[in-house]
Amino acid sequence: MWITNVMRNKALLWLGWIWLLGVGNVAVAQNYHRIKADFTIKEKKPDSTASLVMGTVYYDKFEKNIVYEVTFPERETWVHADTVVYRLVGGKVKSRQSLPSLMEFTLFHLALNQRLADFGMKNSVFQIEDVKQQEGKVLTTWAPPEALAKQFGNVVVAQQNKRLAGIAVFNTAGTLLSQQVVKSYLQSGNFWFPEEIVQVSHLDNGKKHYRATSFRNLVVNESSNDLSYRPAGLDY
Repeated sequence: MWITNVMRNKALLWLGWIWLLGVGNVAVAQNYHRIKADFTIKEKKPDSTASLVMGTVYYDKFEKNIVYEVTFPERETWVHADTVVYRLVGGKVKSRQSLPSLMEFTLFHLALNQRLADFGMKNSVFQIEDVKQQEGKVLTTWAPPEALAKQFGNVVVAQQNKRLAGIAVFNTAGTLLSQQVVKSYLQSGNFWFPEEIVQVSHLDNGKKHYRATSFRNLVVNESSNDLSYRPAGLDY
């Protein structure tokens, strides 16, 4: 139950294809730098099989490591460090896998940098094509630049009460590829973080892949427990 069918979906939660957007610099109004939360991920796959993963996630935006301390179904640690994902059992590296460097477009990094409301789109190469209101939400359609229009379709970002409510990703033909809906939020002072996210991936064969992720016991700017944010013994 390692990277191929679990970690790829969890450590890269909400990344999808967002890596192409590009990196922007934003002035941050609040100094948020760490997130800790308990997580539960439930999946229903196209073949009707289901899975459940539980544990605690740690992220420090300066360290840029997403650390998953998994407690169920097996005790192990997943560390996504830049372009490598490590799997540790008993403090020892059991496997590693290379991945694109996407850290600045994770849910955690965007939230800590106050860019989650539009999922970082304002600082991407995409441009606003349309804005409308629907059922109490503001829907903004972001279109790729001409140079990418043959490879990528539009992205629709939904906001409610100035917070991210959902994302829809389309291909170049206008077919829906993926939907993510933020059902509720956690609050710590002035910091807001998604409490429940539901994602539906639409596959080429017409089937769907469902994933529900929930967070609880949110801790922001934890001042201790440094090794949980940067486990020892890894080649960073």
